[in-house]
Amino acid sequence: MDRVDKGEIREAALRLLAQKGARFAEPASLPEATARACEALVACLAQFVGPTGATALYERSVALTRRVHPWLALALSTVEVPRWVRLQASLEAHQDVAEEASLALLTSLLELFSTLVGRRLAVRILHAQLPEVFLLAASEVSP
Repeated sequence: MDRVDKGEIREAALRLLAQKGARFAEPASLPEATARACEALVACLAQFVGPTGATALYERSVALTRRVHPWLALALSTVEVPRWVRLQASLEAHQDVAEEASLALLTSLLELFSTLVGRRLAVRILHAQLPEVFLLAASEVSP
């Protein structure tokens, strides 16, 4: 079965945040790192599902994350401000839970993409784009 491994996805989200500048001992670094991570991930996904598809996946992941963090509604507002700026502002206003929200958002986005294309293909696609973040298990490397 081609199941999504939530632990594997969470670890990839942590690596992506770290790559984009998150220092978990310094919560103030998380909002910008999360915005940069989401921007990079959506750009990567757009190559495979198109810009509209990638935007839809991002917006759905925000909507799912809003169930626990309703203040993320600002990240989806229609105000003429780039979505990454809105996301960063939302997280900055709630730094006490920014790490939890950031991980939930990125994990949701990765899970949605994995569900859409299948885990194995998602891992290969993401590894090809960001190999230092999305690692391949030995069983996933072609002989």
